[in-house]
Order: sequence, then C-alpha cells, then structure tokens
Amino acid sequence: GFYWYGRPDLHYHTGWYPYTRHVGRKDYSGEWLQLDLGKVSILTGLVTRGHGYYWYHAWVTAYQVRVSRDGSTWSEIECGRIFDGNHNRWSYKYNYFDQAVKARYVRIYPYYYHYWPAMRAAAVICEAKCHNSMLDYNFQRTFNSASGGPSLETPWGTSWWPRGGGYHWHRHQGLKLKASACVSNENKYSIVLRFRFDHVSHSRAVITSADWDSNGLFVHKGVLELRPSSLKCDEPIRRHYYYYVAITRSTNGEVTLYLNGAKCASSKPKSSGGYKLDKDEMRFFHGPHGQNSGGYVKTLKVFGKTLSESQVAKECDCKAPKYLDTSCDNDKTVVVSPAHKEYKASSFWYGGPMGSVGSYPKLNSYDAWYARRNNRRQWLQIDTGKKQAIQGVVTQGRRRHNQWVKLYKVSVSNDGTTWQNVDCGRLFDGNKDRNTRVRQLFSKPIQARYIRIHPMRWHHHISMRAGVIICETKCKDKQLDFQMEDFMSETGGPGLDAPWGPGQFIGQVVDKRKDYRGYDMGRRWGYSKEECDAACKSDARCKGYVLGLWNNAGCWLKYEMTTNRREHRWVDSYFNVNTMWYNYKAPTGYKFNRNAGLQLNEKSCIKKGDEYTIIIEARPEDEWGRRRVLGSGGWGDKGAYIVNRRFEMYPSASGLSCKDYRISRQFFYKFGITRTKKGEVKLYINGYECASGKPSYADGYKLDTEDIQFFHDSNRHFSTWGYIRRIQTWGEALNATSMANASGCALPNMNVDSCGDKGSLFKATVKDIDFSGVRHRHDYGTGYGQGWDLEQKGYWISAIDDILSQWMQVDLGEVRTVTGVTTRGGDNGHHCKVNSYIVRTSEDGKLWTEVECGRIFYTEWKGYHSSANENIEKLFDKPIAARFVRLYPVTWHHHICLRMQVNTCPKAEKKEEKKEEKSKKIAPLTTLSLKHYADHEEEHKEEHPYHQEIEHTLASDARAERQDALREYKDEQKRLEARDERRDERLRELEQGVETKKPETLTEEISRLV
Repeated sequence: GFYWYGRPDLHYHTGWYPYTRHVGRKDYSGEWLQLDLGKVSILTGLVTRGHGYYWYHAWVTAYQVRVSRDGSTWSEIECGRIFDGNHNRWSYKYNYFDQAVKARYVRIYPYYYHYWPAMRAAAVICEAKCHNSMLDYNFQRTFNSASGGPSLETPWGTSWWPRGGGYHWHRHQGLKLKASACVSNENKYSIVLRFRFDHVSHSRAVITSADWDSNGLFVHKGVLELRPSSLKCDEPIRRHYYYYVAITRSTNGEVTLYLNGAKCASSKPKSSGGYKLDKDEMRFFHGPHGQNSGGYVKTLKVFGKTLSESQVAKECDCKAPKYLDTSCDNDKTVVVSPAHKEYKASSFWYGGPMGSVGSYPKLNSYDAWYARRNNRRQWLQIDTGKKQAIQGVVTQGRRRHNQWVKLYKVSVSNDGTTWQNVDCGRLFDGNKDRNTRVRQLFSKPIQARYIRIHPMRWHHHISMRAGVIICETKCKDKQLDFQMEDFMSETGGPGLDAPWGPGQFIGQVVDKRKDYRGYDMGRRWGYSKEECDAACKSDARCKGYVLGLWNNAGCWLKYEMTTNRREHRWVDSYFNVNTMWYNYKAPTGYKFNRNAGLQLNEKSCIKKGDEYTIIIEARPEDEWGRRRVLGSGGWGDKGAYIVNRRFEMYPSASGLSCKDYRISRQFFYKFGITRTKKGEVKLYINGYECASGKPSYADGYKLDTEDIQFFHDSNRHFSTWGYIRRIQTWGEALNATSMANASGCALPNMNVDSCGDKGSLFKATVKDIDFSGVRHRHDYGTGYGQGWDLEQKGYWISAIDDILSQWMQVDLGEVRTVTGVTTRGGDNGHHCKVNSYIVRTSEDGKLWTEVECGRIFYTEWKGYHSSANENIEKLFDKPIAARFVRLYPVTWHHHICLRMQVNTCPKAEKKEEKKEEKSKKIAPLTTLSLKHYADHEEEHKEEHPYHQEIEHTLASDARAERQDALREYKDEQKRLEARDERRDERLRELEQGVETKKPETLTEEISRLV
C-alpha cells in the first residue's frame, strides 16, 4: 500500500515496484504479485500495465501465471505458459486464457522486464448475475458491481483511485454503463450517485444518454436540474463537496429529483421520451460539447424499480428529524439568542466558559465565539429551552476582526445526545462580513430543542455569533416586554428588528482584571503580605489590597466602591474583594448606533393603535438638538423627541413637554407615553407624569402597530446613539398608578393639600441632622459636619465624592407637608457646590421613596462665587407628607459640599379642648348623612363655625393612623387603594340607612374615613 512502490491497482498512477529483480526462475522463487478476487470466480484472463510514475520507465515484458482456490495449493496456467507483457508503462495489455479456470487467488510471476519488474494488473472474470435487479458500484479499486452484473466502462480514458476511496476522473472522461442484463423495464428505475465536482460553473453533466440527445441531468450554474424540463433543485451545488444525487422514474412517467436524500423537484416531463432509461448506454459525468467536469465518485447504484422517498433517504444516509407539516402561522417568526449559559461549543480559543473572552456567541454581542482550531469538526450548540418548532438560524461574524463562517451544516436534537442533520446535511450560506445578520430557513419547521451549527468553510478563522429562528407565540394580555437580552419578548408575541444596522448586546459585568488606582487608600512601600493584611484590618475603610504591582514590593490598600450607583459613565468601576481587582461594569442592554435603532411590528399582538402605552428604558448619548425617541408609520417627522435635554412631542405646539425634567446622557431614563381612546396623550419620565393633552397632530398620535420605530429618523441629524435596557408596550392606556408600578417607582404620600405661598424653611438643629459620612470625620455641628442652616458659614462635605452613595438627611420631628428643598454651596474659599441631586423621603425612616420617581433636580450655574453662595429653591411638583428628607448629590463642583433646608407648610395650631368637649361642639352634624356632608362641604363650613377645628382634630388623628398603616403595609400604594375601597363601601352603607350612629360614634366614623 506504499504510495510509490505498493499500489498495483490497474488505474492507479504509480504501481507495484518489487524490492529485487529476481525473476524468471523455474521454481517460482522470484518476485511475484498476487491478486485476491474475494471469492472463487471464473477467471478468463489478465490485463497489465507498466509502472505509472513517469520517472521510472519500468514495465514487465513477459510473465507466468499460477492460480489457487485456497491460497495454499497452486496450479500453473497453460502449463507455465509465458504471456506477452507490455511495451510501455501506460498502455493496457490483455491476455486471455485458452480455457477459463475457477480460482480466487492469482499470482503473476515476471519473467522479463524493462529496467525493473514493475507493473499494474487486474483479473478478467466472467460477469455474474445481478441480485434483485440492482447494480451497486462502491469503487473499491474496481469497476465491478458488488451485487453482480456488468462492470462500468471507461471508454474516454481511465484515471486513478484516491487513497481515501472512490474513483477520480478527469474532465472529458467519465463512465459508461450497459445495464440491459440487469434492468429490464426502461419505464421505471432509480439511480443514486455520491460524487463531488471540481467545477460547477456553466453546465456540467451528471447523467446523459444517447437516447436523450444532448439533454439529461446537469449541474447548471451551481444548481441541479433536468434539462430541458422545469425540474430544478433550489439548493446550490458547490464544488469540492460531496453530494448524494438521486433520480427516480415511475411507470406513469413521473420523474423525481433528490439532493442528499431530500426530495427537491418532481414532474412529468415530455421531452427526451420522458427520460426513459437507456439500457444500452448510460453515461455518467460525460456530456456533449465539453459540458463536463472532473471530480470524484464514491457511490453509483442503479435499481430496476422506483424507490420511495424513505428508501431514497436511506440510500443517501439521511436520518431526517421530525418535520412539522405546517410552517409558522402567517410566516411569523422571531429570532432567539438566549443567555450565554445556554450555548456550548466544541472548543474555545481561551478555554471558555461562555460569556468570557473568546466566548460571546450571542447575536449582536460585542465579540464572538471563536474555535480553538480550524477544522470541520468544530460546532456551536444552542439550547432553546424546550421542544418547539425551529424554522432556521441567524448568523453573524466576529465584530472586531475579519473572521466569519461562510458555509455550515445544521443538526438538531431533542436530548442533546442523538443528532440528525437538517435537510439531509444541506450546506447553508453563512456570512460575508463581520456584522450583517444572515437568515437561513429550513425547508420545513423542525421540532427540536437543541441545535448545532457545523462550520464547513470560513474566512481567516472559525468565528461566529448565532441565534435560532422559531415560530412566534401568542402574546399575553396584549403586552410585550423586551428585556434586551435578545430581541424576544418575555410575554411572547413578535420580536424586535434592527433593519437599519446591527447593534450589540452588553452583558452585566465584564471583568477587565485591571487595577484601578483612582480608589487607592495609599501605598505601603516594602510591606510583606502579612504586613499589608494587618494594615488593611487596622483601617475600617480598607476592603482589600493588591500586592506587588509593576514588580515593586509593597501593596496598595483599597476602598470598596458601592455597587448601587447609577451608570453615569461608559463604565463603572468597583473593587472586587474576592479577586483583589477592580471590575468594570458596562451598562447592560442593547447598544445601538446612530440612526440604527429598532423597529417593531406588533400587529399580531396589538391590533389597534388608538389606545396604547409604551415605556422605553434607555440612555441616549445625544441630549442637545432634536433627537428622535419614538416614531411610527404615518407620523412623518412628528413623534417623541429629546429637544435640548427635554422630553417632548414634536411639534411643540402640541403642548406636550416635560419642561421641569432635564435629560442627561449620564443616566438611564424610562420614557413613557400613553394614549386613551378619547385621544388624551400623557408623557412620563421614570413613571411620573410630566405632560398631558389632546394633540391634533399625526391624527392625535395614533400608533401604526405594524411600524413602531425606536431611536430612528429618516434624517440622521435628528437621531442619536445610546443604550436600550427595556421596552414595554400595552394595548391599553395605563393610569398613573400603573405607570409608576410598571416603571418600578414607589410614589410617596401625596394625599395632602398645598399651602401655596405660605410655606417656610424648616429650622433644624444638630439633633435633626444625619449624614452618610463627613470628611476627616469631623463631629456633627463642627467643621465639615454642618450645613443645616443656609445662612451659617458652616457646611457639610462628604467623606468621599461618590455619586448617589452620599447623603444629607433632615428629620422634621413629625410627618409634615414637604413642598421642596433649598440648597446652597460651601464657603470659605472652597467654591464647591452640588450641581444636581435627587430627593428621597420617608414617614418612618425605614420605607423610602424617591420624589417624582427619582427626578434629578439641577441647580443653575452662575459662576463659582454666585452659584456657591446663592440659595436655590427647588419645589416639588406636588406636596409630600414626610418626616425624613434625604438629599443625594448626583453631580458637583470640586467636592460634594452642601447647605440645605427643607421647605414645609406651617403646622396647624393645636387645640387643648378634650375630645368630649369637641364631640359636643360637632353634635349638630349627627343629623346629616356622610354623603350629604361630603357633597355640601362649603355650605356646612358656614353653618358650623367649628368646622375648621374639626378638620384639625381629624387630621391629627389620621396622622397617627397613617403611621400605623405604614408599618403594616410596606407598599404605600396598596394602602391608599384599600382605604378608598373601605370609604366607598361605608359611604354606600350609610346612604342606604343600614346603620344608625350616635353623635360621638359618627364623629369617630368621620375621623376614620377622612
């Protein structure tokens, strides 16, 4: 079997080259070549050739032959006759025996030779009868059929046998078959071939016949077709890849084509006699007018019957998965790209796991998965979570390098162990660049859970991102919820699309393993590990240390940064105590490029656009000018915009503008818009209503549910780039309470009356103040631990300058009506001040709520001196009932330093009368029904001069009950709703006269209900 010296196959391009030239001996002790026919056959002669390698010029000119049935007992042919051999190295020399003999083994003994006794040889045997009207040619260095019958012929020249099996033919060669001895009925037949072409451009013959004229089965421009009929397979044929090709014909004239075992075309052609089988001359890979291609063939089978689809699939080694009879409803599909943990791969460049460097296979992720090695044994697996209808796959290349998969196969499984090829091993076209998403649909939906992609051809390196196309499911409760881990809704329904260009999904945490020195407590030169550990334990602020950076002895002590900060930069950094490194936390969600936002067709979930709710949690990176946030078909250039840091509807004449809310590129916002059937449109930011009206533009901003656009405008100058964390839509207009809940906002108690311009600044003392921390740990009331009086020179400076982790708190002593806060900067030459902040309030110091759902209040900048030394008042949209008020700085100048007082309404004067006396004063009210009292409140004020006193008393009692309610119900909103229900029910009872109350009992009832 050695390549140069041990390949005696008749058609091989080398030959047998013995070790010595000992030949021509009478006792047959010299060199010999033995052929094993596999079984005892009728031997009629031999055919020989010289050595195939052009350099040797060696051949046998004469030889003797001996045969055996068992390999032990040998007999001479024709009493040791010397047969004439070859005269050159390439021609065929046939020698037939005078009488045929039965034998299995044949030995050829060279007698004379040219240069060296080298040769190639084959035996000539009688043709055996074929079994079951079938011819099976497996090309194991022979043109004979394994099932008997005639041999294949090579009238246009013979090529060679590759080492990997099969037969290679050159262009303009091919094979010829006379099948009449085996196939009797020309009206029905089946032919199965497995081959690969060297060229697929133009026309390349596969099966032709003299009876078919110049027609037949061809690969024309890369597609399998039966010329000149309409039978054509859509799947392209690519050169250098093996394909199973089958053609069947039934007695009624129906001809069917198969590719890799899958049926691809069928009809009853009329031309070429209906393509009946030419039993006398079938040609393979040899066509007219040079329409040929070289290639390799491994299987050729001819059947004298019409095979069924399942039989063809079996002959083509196709084990099909479970196909579904119907496709997705109305061809509605969504793309699934699950979390990284649901992916697996054959290998990783950096060793994995998924979600680490070199292992980001999610669609639109910021890198890709790239294999350890470049070969066809690599694969990427996706777990869809359950058995479901899978329609196809979507692929992308590697974002940051010119690497992608150009061609691949797909297999599926229900258990992750047993796999079946999709469409019988069809080759799917992949990518041609880094980021374009390429969709490939299967011939039919397949029921499976797991899917594997097998790269077959790639550009530079096997690198890819991938997702799965599944059938769209019904949405729940007319709601869509996109949490931007992929483009699928958590509540079912249609998916998002990125028709204007792909963005990227950003994971929760990306560990850069980089020491971030901005939060070092200090360097300890020459410290050992034990000394560093002791130094860190001695300081409560130290949360860890890093040893020996930059090859220097010693350590750096480290602060621990808070992780509850808002993402105000491209990355947040915090110290990881476990790894002793700072981690970089990127904003989670979907990053979109300028004017390459997202599009949604929610028609299958939300039919009409006259009533809807949309919440977009996003961080736009352009805040100045006019930047589109939301658009829809039919709106034109109208829609929701960010206009010079304000969220509003365009045009401004619509009157919908959140003027008091400033949008900053540093933060995520929840932009909300609702529309009722009556045409009322409301705008929300972070769940808080900021504008409302009934605009007439764009048909009242009715939504085209087939075309909803996020952060995209036809003019790129009015677009932005940024990040989307979540998108929610409803087919109804949510009320204010539901909008707050959907936005994650807990509203404070705003069920209080405003005091107008009668408010004042609360005068606190040192006992009413608390801080998150004070610089240099100055005591409260001294140094940097002051700031509760705007007119004092003392002020507060935080322990560290950190966003939303530092705070200053004022305790009002009791629950009061808070209308706002007034701030001022530092003094004594520091020129420091807080530029923006949020406010949180509480009635008990435990349950905290953000004012106006986390609105950021900005202080005007008027220069260093005037801004720091000027009182800046910021009033809330509505008064709030609270006892504790906290201010959290967001941005600042130089340092976080602050003076602050709380704006409150005046306290009601207390009455010293006893409850018994008060009940007597309000006795006349007992004859009135509670409903009548509520409806005629103003009238009763005139009739009863003690009405104001009653209100004060009732308010005092209600205040104590609210304190109890806050402890019992953590959710303020539920308490309000429950109280309203109790009040309404009691009102109905009293109106119907179900109960009769005594005067003092009615007073208590009024107090409780109010």
